[in-house]
Parts: sequence; structure tokens; C-alpha cells
Amino acid sequence: MSSLVEKQFLRDPESLVVRGIEILIERARGNRVYFYPKRVALMIGLEPQPMYLSTIRYYLDAMARRGLIKVWRRDETRRKRYVYYVDRESPLWRRNKK
Repeated sequence: MSSLVEKQFLRDPESLVVRGIEILIERARGNRVYFYPKRVALMIGLEPQPMYLSTIRYYLDAMARRGLIKVWRRDETRRKRYVYYVDRESPLWRRNKK
């Protein structure tokens, strides 16, 4: 754990998760962005290790409960995989795409 991003993630994970989503929104070319926790981890510079991915998923679920992002669930080969998305009706989208 020598990386500065990893240390910052352990201090304030929610702000880094939000920043990862903001990066995805800034790079979006359509009206909606789909992503997994792994993609958020890669956007903020974290290695996709299970410890980080479960923490990111926790904060994504909390953001979904608050209505900032939405969850699209899909079953793939005997496992549930959660796909999150942000569309242009979200406050996060409006804040980043002016």
C-alpha cells in the first residue's frame, strides 16, 4: 500500500468513488454511462482488488439509494452482476455536463 491513491482511498473512499464517476461522465458521448465497480476503480487509479471493489460497491449502492445513480441488475452464468448507470437526469450528470 505505497500508492498515494490507495492511502487517499482508505481515508476518504466516497469522494474518490464520486470522482471516478465524474471522470466517466466527462468522457461520455451519449446520454447514459454504464459501469461496474472495476471500471470506477480503474478511473481513479486503483488496482481492481476485491477489497477495493467491495468498498466501491458499498458506496455505489449508497449512492443508488440516494437517487444519484441507478442500478441495472443482470444475471450472467449463475451469478448476479450489478451494473450501475448514470443518465442525464441525475444530479451528478447535470453538475459535470454543462
